Amino acid sequence: MTKIAAPDLALCAADALPGFGAGFIIALNSAADEPDRVQLLPRGPVLSGLDGRSWTLDDPSKLVEAFNARALQLPIDVEHAQFIKAPKGEAAPAAGWIEALEIRDGEVFGRVTWTAKGAEAVNSREYRYLSPAFNHDAQRRVTELLGAGLVNRPNFQMAALNQEAPMFKELFKKLGLPETATEADAIAKVGELQTAVNSQQVSLATFVPREDYNLAVNRATELENQIKAAAKSAHDAESSAAIEAALKAGKISPATRDFYVATCASAEGLAQFKKFVEAQPSVFAPSGLDQRSPDDAQGGVALNADERKIAEGMGIDLKAYAQIAAASQARA
Repeated sequence: MTKIAAPDLALCAADALPGFGAGFIIALNSAADEPDRVQLLPRGPVLSGLDGRSWTLDDPSKLVEAFNARALQLPIDVEHAQFIKAPKGEAAPAAGWIEALEIRDGEVFGRVTWTAKGAEAVNSREYRYLSPAFNHDAQRRVTELLGAGLVNRPNFQMAALNQEAPMFKELFKKLGLPETATEADAIAKVGELQTAVNSQQVSLATFVPREDYNLAVNRATELENQIKAAAKSAHDAESSAAIEAALKAGKISPATRDFYVATCASAEGLAQFKKFVEAQPSVFAPSGLDQRSPDDAQGGVALNADERKIAEGMGIDLKAYAQIAAASQARA
């Protein structure tokens, strides 16, 4: 046996009309104008109402097939008047008409045209929710959509139909659409932009393949490292030569060699060191002992040729002269 389920009847006359069930809270629009695409049923397979009742929707595409087979538009009324007032012979005018059904990610949507009074009821917020009516079998499986009603006390919790959504207005603005655009307009515009991007040829003057880019970066990095290594090698050689020359000239002492090596590690330090050496006197000049011959050793002090001549000219014993020279060096 086929039974009829209508949105919010469970809240007002479920006992008097046992064949009716609960509908759903559906968001009609998020702008100030009535929408032309509305959600009629949520995703199944279980459709649960706030009053505890539930139905099953295994294959929503069958509802589309049934709608197309009937080839009749489905009415959207006010407070399900087609099921409450019409059977009593009372007026039950339509607020809008469902012209087509479509499935979006398991949810049932309808393309709608509104009557003047229906549009006014939505835009003025006299009614904020849309509740579907449908047939179901004894196992409570939804078999056919019958229409929908504008209500304010729905049985299924979903978004309100005519809430303001500045976010959507800003999105429409970014897409170059008017504020009165619908969700369908936005989806279509996004599709156009995607097609334009996919069809656009990539300019090699602006873009290169990732592999080529990575190869170029790696080669540039390797070359830069080689240049840095060569520069450091040349700098170290120059620093070493400058320090050795300063040592030989007696400008610095061997004990301070490591200090000046650290100082000359940078280009600025090397430049400062060269200026220092240029102005520094030879305070660490060789003693001249390296010019003396081992054969002239007298009492542990070697005499050079000049010292031998002085000693011989003055008639001083070489050994005594060597002792005098040793004592003099000790005092120094």
